[in-house]
Amino acid sequence: GSGMQKALRASGGTAFRKAENHPLQQGLWLCGLVGLFILCHHLFQRHSQGVEPALVAIGALGAWRYGWAACHGARAFWYLKVQFPAMRRRAERWEGQPASALYCLVTAYKMPPAIFAASFRRLFQDAAAYPGEVTVVASVTSESEQSTLEQWFQECGAPNHVRLWLLLQDGSGKRAAMGEGLRAIARDAPCAGSLVVLMDGDTVLMPGSLRRSARLFQAYPSLGAASTDNRAAVAGGPVLREWYDLRLAQRHWMMASLAVSRRLLVLTGRFSLIRAEHATQRSFVEQ
Repeated sequence: GSGMQKALRASGGTAFRKAENHPLQQGLWLCGLVGLFILCHHLFQRHSQGVEPALVAIGALGAWRYGWAACHGARAFWYLKVQFPAMRRRAERWEGQPASALYCLVTAYKMPPAIFAASFRRLFQDAAAYPGEVTVVASVTSESEQSTLEQWFQECGAPNHVRLWLLLQDGSGKRAAMGEGLRAIARDAPCAGSLVVLMDGDTVLMPGSLRRSARLFQAYPSLGAASTDNRAAVAGGPVLREWYDLRLAQRHWMMASLAVSRRLLVLTGRFSLIRAEHATQRSFVEQ
């Protein structure tokens, strides 16, 4: 939306701003494509004797693909080793400053009991340790889950600065549940500087995730949204575990590369933060 002018990725990738189709940028892309076509045609004319055209085409596509991979790899390395550590150091200097109010919107659809417990217990613990107001908006599928969450919340001490709101999904899907949760947050009229956390019911936070992520918004007032990297905890064979690790590593790599340009491919995912002034806009909620 128009309000999402800039965003950062909080642990290995940055967020996005409104796309700008600058004529110079379009011209550079066109020149690059034309140059690549001329180069491929020239190489084919000089070295096509005794070589199947299909092999030349595959080689050209491979050079294009792995050339982009090398570009993204270099950008990701720069972001993870140079750019983001500097941003993290700046954010850490906000220790002791008033923290932003958080609304944690969690959608959980028929999660296995063990995963459900690990996710919400850790969230309650992190919310209790957060140095500001936190509202946990839990969108679940049954009244028994609601009762269980109330019990766990009391076991965590039910801190005065933490509120628990329970929503019952109507079975029409995760997106509809997110929309209802955002409408409930909008009706509460979040104060200036508030943040909305979007996370899934199978996400288990590392200790301090809420505090460390929210600090970025204090250090960067123009920051509109942020997402984080994540690791998979998989119950299965070694092949399945390796596949998930590879999949998330590729996501982390690509997102870190785009982070150099203050952009993101996706924002919801497993754990993301958005300024409440953007997340509660009618157009955003309807989308």
